[in-house]
Amino acid sequence: MTKIELPLGTAERVAERLRNPLVTKAGAFSRVEIAGSVRRRKPLVGDIELVAEIDPDLEFGASGRIQITLNGLGVRRAAPTVRKDGVSVKAPWGPRYWKATYEYEPGRHVQLDLFVVSPPAEWGVIYLIRTGGDWFSQKMVDRLHRYGLKSQDGRIVHTGREGTQGYVACPTEERFFELAHMPFVPPERRTVDDPDTVRAFTEGTT
Repeated sequence: MTKIELPLGTAERVAERLRNPLVTKAGAFSRVEIAGSVRRRKPLVGDIELVAEIDPDLEFGASGRIQITLNGLGVRRAAPTVRKDGVSVKAPWGPRYWKATYEYEPGRHVQLDLFVVSPPAEWGVIYLIRTGGDWFSQKMVDRLHRYGLKSQDGRIVHTGREGTQGYVACPTEERFFELAHMPFVPPERRTVDDPDTVRAFTEGTT
């Protein structure tokens, strides 16, 4: 499939068309939100990214129900990719990452990336990282290191004396910013082209 770019308005409608049934029909999630370049409100969008949190009371058998819901929406597993050595690698298909294609109009497809938050991962970490962009997410993860923290398996880890590890709760994006000692940056400003955002990383808070 040749990757296309959708105008933001079209991408928003497609994202909601996929999000709503995952909320109401999958019988697996406590919440599903739009992330990626749609949330950052880029004028052109290359793929639809959704972040969904597993409801602990619905976790048993969730992957099967998610797959049934995706199939019912006409979502199909993305084609395999071929590595440089010629080996074909299947696209991820659950339980934490579903890489798919969706025919949003007859003959027109867009890539769908569904990221599932389940323990030990936490919402604040996955939602921030998957909102992106890549530059911003990496800078935020790197900034944690200043304060003895790191992102691991979708949660925040701190290393204590003698290498012991502990975990710091990060249920929201706002908490991630607090842990990184950064002011909150709206999604549409999470870009290297925004001088205030670049300045915040340079200066930050202590």
